[in-house]
Amino acid sequence: MKNKIIPLLTPVLLSGFWGIFTYLLGAFILTQFPLTSLLYYPILFGGITLIIAITLESEIPFSRALIVGLISGFIYQILSPIFPFLSSILAGVSLGGGLIVDEGKLGDVFNRLFSILKGIFLFPVFVYTGGLVAGITNSIFDSDFFLWLFWGAWIGLGICLISIPIFKTDDTEQDFQTLSEVDEFKSEAQQILSELNQLDSKFS
Repeated sequence: MKNKIIPLLTPVLLSGFWGIFTYLLGAFILTQFPLTSLLYYPILFGGITLIIAITLESEIPFSRALIVGLISGFIYQILSPIFPFLSSILAGVSLGGGLIVDEGKLGDVFNRLFSILKGIFLFPVFVYTGGLVAGITNSIFDSDFFLWLFWGAWIGLGICLISIPIFKTDDTEQDFQTLSEVDEFKSEAQQILSELNQLDSKFS
């Protein structure tokens, strides 16, 4: 259990600091220009997905992770004032479907399907529970700094859980192939040694 939790600490903590950066960027720069308020969640989600792709070593291309985060952020930013629950579901579908690596195997199909389902169910839960806890955090600390620290870390944890595949695609076939190559090399080496011994016995 510890081995599963510890790798999540780095992306979650970095996501929290990215939440603070998003807040500072919005407070000092984005508010100075019209319509830039639409960039809050794209910047937040895009940074978090990029952080996760880098720190979890998930083999997701960084550019793809960033694009998925930006699209999911735009979906949530635009639709959340009108359809808050639907926006979290659609953003979860985008995250679940985009943050998965395909290798053309049957397991990849199930991974993508379950990743999308995790996005549908987990992301709305994280959004709504995060909103409740964020309200409590804001009432206790009365600081946007701690609010965005928590919000970034909480969203980062949700996206981490969505992006981790349920069916791990082990390199079992590759391992068997490597073992067979080693066995083949050992047999050839033994054959060469036996031939050398025969030659040595002839000349000795």
